Amino acid sequence: MMPTANLTAKLIDSLKTPNKRTEYFDGDIPGLCLSITETGNKSWGLYYRFAGRQQRLRLGNYVAVSLKDARKKAKEALHDVEHGINPLKAKIEDRSAETFKALAGRYRDEYAEKKVA
Repeated sequence: MMPTANLTAKLIDSLKTPNKRTEYFDGDIPGLCLSITETGNKSWGLYYRFAGRQQRLRLGNYVAVSLKDARKKAKEALHDVEHGINPLKAKIEDRSAETFKALAGRYRDEYAEKKVA
């Protein structure tokens, strides 16, 4: 069983580096967890169910994403789940679309416009 606690910045800073990856679940937001690796890296994640399957959405590194921001992101993701949107799939699609857009622009700039000239 993974520990559940009322996560605070003070508590998070006091957590020791474990022997193996450990997840501390937030008492306020269901599924929100702080994962700490053996090397001391701390990152936020959100566990949720979508279409009967458990999913894990990464919310960011503890240094870059505060507890307040992690809770906000988790609430937004859970809101999406309630409205039939899988936040993990949406994140992957956004990343793929941006990659394709950048690649198409590069092709246009490097090849297509030179052929026309």
